[in-house]
This record gives sequence, C-alpha cells and structure tokens, in this order.
Amino acid sequence: EALQRRAEKRQRSLQEQKQVDFEDVKKREKIEQEKAMSRRRLSHYGPRSNVPHSNNMDSSRPHKKQRHDPETSKALIWAEQANDDKVLQNQALRKKYQETGGEGMDPEELERAKLLIARDERKKQKKAAKKQKKAAGESQVEERKEKETKEEAEDQQESSEADNSDKKTSQEGSSTEAKDEKDDGGTKGEKDPSNSPNKKGEHDAKSKQNAKSKRDRNKALRARYQETDGKGMSKEDIRRAKQLLERDERKKQKRAALEKQ
Repeated sequence: EALQRRAEKRQRSLQEQKQVDFEDVKKREKIEQEKAMSRRRLSHYGPRSNVPHSNNMDSSRPHKKQRHDPETSKALIWAEQANDDKVLQNQALRKKYQETGGEGMDPEELERAKLLIARDERKKQKKAAKKQKKAAGESQVEERKEKETKEEAEDQQESSEADNSDKKTSQEGSSTEAKDEKDDGGTKGEKDPSNSPNKKGEHDAKSKQNAKSKRDRNKALRARYQETDGKGMSKEDIRRAKQLLERDERKKQKRAALEKQ
C-alpha cells in the first residue's frame, strides 16, 4: 500500500516506483559503506594528518644518498684569485717588461711578465676568432637571403613570361574568333563578353595556375631524368629535361659570376 501511494503521488507506475526505490536503497548502502571504511581507517591510523603518504613516510626508511659525498668525492682545490693589489702588480710588471724588454728585472719577475703577456695574447686571439666566426655567420645569413631573393625574382620572371605567352595565345584566339564572327555577319558594335572584368580576373587566375603547374612539371622532369638518366622517358621529355638542366647550369654560372663581383 505504501508503494502504491508513493507511485500515485509521484504519478509513476508501480514498476517505475519499484525501480526508483531500488536505486535509492543502493545509493544509501554505498554511502554507509564509505562511512564505515572512513571510520575503520581513522581508528587504524588516527587523525588524518598522521596517515602515511609520500611526503610523510616513516623515519625508519633509509634516506636517499646525497649526490655529493665528502668522504668519497675528490677535494677540489681552486687557484687563488687575484685581489686588487695583485692586479695592480701584474699591470706594473707588463708595463715594465714592455718598456725595458726585461733588462734589469729579476728572473722571477721576468718569467711572470712573460706569462702575463702570453696570456693576454691568447685572450686577444680568442676574441678575434670569436668575432670572425660571428661575422662569417652573419655574412652567410646575408648571402642566403640574397640567394632566396634572386630565386624569387627568377621565379616571378618565369611566371610573367608564362603569363605573357598565355595572354598572347589568348589574344590570337580572340582575334580569330572576332574575324570568324565578322565573316558570319556579326555587327561591329557588339560587345565581347570575354572582355568583362570578371572574365579578365578568371583569365589571370588561370594563367597563374598554369604557370605554377608548368613549374611543377619541369621540376618533376628534372628529378626523373637525374634519377633514371632518361630510361623509360619519351624523346620529347628527354629533350625538355636536358634543356631545363642546361638552363639551370647557366643560372648557376651567372650567380657565381655575380658573387665573384
């Protein structure tokens, strides 16, 4: 009866109310189990702060050995660093040796002065080598940038030549079509839809795409000819590949001549 009343109150069927009650019982059992586990853990370990974890382990465990063990490590003896008085003394020794050439100096002072001057010379050579290396790196970067700029200019020139060739072909085709229309009785005042701005933009885009496709084909031809030495290629492809390689060689020679200048 109680189950029926709960089902009617919540506008559920008897079977749905049984399922809901069963899930509620499961939830309560789960909560009780968690509480019981928490009580057992608390009774075994005491307060939560005393529960063992990675940062609060038993002190009886051996500690990790330090990386530096004074008993086994080699004792490093650092050279005595020059103080202000020593620096002034070294400067005076250098100056005296450079002025007198070592005449009238004690043997110890003379040897010390020679060591100091030799050390200064090594420092100068090291600095000069470092500076030269830096300058060489900068010059290489500039040369690479200049080379990339030249290659881009040459690619643009090739593209423009291809565009001009396509435009010339298109103009010849247009003039032929106009002549055919005139022969067929077309009027002189009619406008050609191919001269509209939209058609011109489409033509330019198509010309650029054709130029790019042509460059890709030429690149593939060079690679194939260099890999196979012409085996399996048609005579026309071999002739075209040789022309492209000869043109590349002329470009390299031209760049080498410009770099020498």
